Amino acid sequence: MPLWSLDLNEECITAMAYLPPQPEQLDHTCPDQVPPEFWSLFWNGSSAKDLRLPEDAFFVATTILDGPDPVAQTWALRCLPEDALQRCRTMRGYDTGEIAVRIDKALAQRVHG
Repeated sequence: MPLWSLDLNEECITAMAYLPPQPEQLDHTCPDQVPPEFWSLFWNGSSAKDLRLPEDAFFVATTILDGPDPVAQTWALRCLPEDALQRCRTMRGYDTGEIAVRIDKALAQRVHG
């Protein structure tokens, strides 16, 4: 499952205008664990390699969504179970602002996508 990080400069935005509005049906199945490329985000508490999904999905969601990595955040919004994202959405810190909007969009895309 390739993930990309974009530099939103003028050339990138121009190129994005030529992309289809929505990719084909996305796979929203929850993987068994956090991808190794995101393990470094779990520096406080449990080691990411020991976390299991979907059992630890809420902890994974809060850790990644609070983190600085937009690629990891996109992965979490796309791959973690809906109930974990919905639980985040009811909590302080996830109830307003950009993160609330991103969670809402991710959940809506699953319903309509």
